[in-house]
Amino acid sequence: MPKAKAGTNSYMVAGYGEQADRIRLLLVTRASGEKSQSAWLINRIQEAFFELYGDAKPEDVLREQANPPDAWERTSPMITPELLAAAVPDASDADVALYAPALDAACTRFNISDVNEQADFIAQTAHESEAFTHVAENLNYGAAGLLANFSRHFDKNSAADYARQPERIANRVYANRYGNGDEDSGDGWRYRARGLIGITFKANYNACGTALGLDLINHPELLEQPTNAALSAGWFWTSKNLNALAEAGDFVAESEKINGGDNGLADREDRRTTVLAAFQA
Repeated sequence: MPKAKAGTNSYMVAGYGEQADRIRLLLVTRASGEKSQSAWLINRIQEAFFELYGDAKPEDVLREQANPPDAWERTSPMITPELLAAAVPDASDADVALYAPALDAACTRFNISDVNEQADFIAQTAHESEAFTHVAENLNYGAAGLLANFSRHFDKNSAADYARQPERIANRVYANRYGNGDEDSGDGWRYRARGLIGITFKANYNACGTALGLDLINHPELLEQPTNAALSAGWFWTSKNLNALAEAGDFVAESEKINGGDNGLADREDRRTTVLAAFQA
């Protein structure tokens, strides 16, 4: 089978069965010459396939995937509601029931497959989402909060003007960065942080949507659904190569990759300790 190029992640995020389904769709569409509402998906599949397999023929890849290699050996436990409740005790029963299967699917799909990788993934997502209660950024800051968190974008007067207006705040602080338009475009609010590890900015929504097979440019709210929220976190985890940092035990560097600094590090570390204890119980 043609080997995937090193460092790619846009197509191999799908499990073997899902890859095969997408390749079949590509072949059928090519054969029929159909150009319908599926054109967007087909184009994304073609781009992702080329990124991963280069000039390999889809027929050859599909043939090999009939008997895929047993390459992803999982050594961590399945994330059941019982395990997640013990690992994240401040999560509600309702959120545990929603997110246990979603997190397990993300770990399986993105090869987050040993105890250290999975413990870090659960601890980080629990911290970022406040125990799975927030999957969309609020930005409802008062004037003092704006000056403390976004001093680059606000002075005393503008902070007072924008206070407690989340949409205006997002449009200002996220303007003209990573594919977003200017403040008037509305892109800041449209592509604010969503998912269990907040995907932010239009360019990142586009990359994540391509990987997951979702039209996140036109429907960014899809990342607020539990399964997509977890899968987007798995995509982010893979795109930043965080498994390597988890395996190396470099939790500080891992947290910096997620947050850009050491914000909330004590809580992240406490959560990791709790998750590991649940795994070992």
